[in-house]
Amino acid sequence: MRFALTESSDKMVLLKDEMRFIEAYIELNQMRFENKLSILYTAPQTMKRVISKLFPWF
Repeated sequence: MRFALTESSDKMVLLKDEMRFIEAYIELNQMRFENKLSILYTAPQTMKRVISKLFPWF
């Protein structure tokens, strides 16, 4: 959450940075809920190649 507060003055955020923030937030909640949390990532077929290069776990 500190990242969101310190970066909030920026008008735009890189997708890479936003995804890292989301990934960290999900990991934190998975620990909180003892891995009972399940996340499904979806994207349009046209974006999958680009996204998979940036985020191999996607």
